[in-house]
Amino acid sequence: MPKTVYQELFAELLKGDLSSTFRKAGFKRKGNNFFRECPGAWQVINFQNFPWNTATRGEFVINIGIDLKSPGKKQRSRFPPAAECELCSRCGGYVGRDLRCEISDDADVARIRENLIVFLRMEVFPFLKMFSSEDRIIHSLREDICYGNKIYSDQILLPHLLRFCKKHGEIELGLRVIDDYQFSFNFNDDQSELAQKQVEWLEFLKKNLKGEDSVAEVRARNEREKRYCTADPKAEIIELVDWMNLVEENSNSSESLGWKAYVEAGKLADKGYVPVIKELILLEKKAGRKQSLYTILGILGRNLQSSAIASYLIERLPMETNKYVLQYMLIGITTIPKDSGVDMKAVIDLTEDKRWQVGLTAIEALNKAGDPAVEGKLIEICSSERNRYDITAAMRNLNLIGTPRAIPTLETLLKSRSRNIRGVAEAAIDAIRNRESDGKT
Repeated sequence: MPKTVYQELFAELLKGDLSSTFRKAGFKRKGNNFFRECPGAWQVINFQNFPWNTATRGEFVINIGIDLKSPGKKQRSRFPPAAECELCSRCGGYVGRDLRCEISDDADVARIRENLIVFLRMEVFPFLKMFSSEDRIIHSLREDICYGNKIYSDQILLPHLLRFCKKHGEIELGLRVIDDYQFSFNFNDDQSELAQKQVEWLEFLKKNLKGEDSVAEVRARNEREKRYCTADPKAEIIELVDWMNLVEENSNSSESLGWKAYVEAGKLADKGYVPVIKELILLEKKAGRKQSLYTILGILGRNLQSSAIASYLIERLPMETNKYVLQYMLIGITTIPKDSGVDMKAVIDLTEDKRWQVGLTAIEALNKAGDPAVEGKLIEICSSERNRYDITAAMRNLNLIGTPRAIPTLETLLKSRSRNIRGVAEAAIDAIRNRESDGKT
């Protein structure tokens, strides 16, 4: 039977530079599947067509399968189906962005192929490198490499990550993974039935991760372990920064001094550290060490729930240019409550930054802000042609602080082709209407 127009175009798409891109990355092809064996895992990338595709028009998506090697596990064939792998999901479940491509008889196949190659090189291949073995997964989670790729957004992947953490004795790391997932969706501030079920599920995951310890016991222990000013707080902060910037070879898990330093910084809970850190920030010239100082200050702001620290970090934003320094400043601002007295203009300005490390994090940092200018900026982002990550982040913040003026813009997003965008928009509208009925808007 001769191929349809769509089938011809799809076959053409997988040839040439796209096939070469896979080959250079170590993949072998069979049909619509690309397979690679790593020292600690088998990896499959599958291009899936839909049964409702017509002769002249159709769509396809990308699935990723990862089968981690373990003692006694049966050797996989050269081309195992993605669905039979230990981890299997649409690529959006891993890298935070699904790719659903449409091809028709008037499509620019070369342009689609070019976009696919960029997507693979920039998002899919880096993710697969992180997930080439269990040890590599733990390393990636500990170093927050995965967070930049938004891998926590998938409910299928999250329990697997926690299983790896538990297996390697990384209980605190697993709790951080859960907290990152919970924070990214603001479940605690969403009173909808769906959100509350998510909260209950995450509580169950925490209990399972901790074994006999309940979540309340974990929080009580964290409270007991809080650290307060020592006799020489300046020397203590300098030592933490030294550890955070120490380059260690062949160090993993809890043996890493850098990881221990972040754990210790997370316990700081004394405002006496604040003037010391501010002094060191003014003196520091190296971007990496300055990033660590801002990180510690952000942790203090979170632990102390201090709007004053948020204001200081925001005031310093125009004085920094390094994208990673700015990113960690904004992450700190995100975790701190910001009352109406905190001027958010510098954060609002950075939402237009073209560097994703800065622009997207700046949008996320507008959460829980009392500045009335914030809602206007979030509405503007939602009504723009910006990428789905920016729009989704803006909607999540409107879920928390939006008023009825945001509803018309959110309603337009209910028509989006993206199921995720439609769901976030619907949740934000429900949250706003619930606050309005409770007299809170």
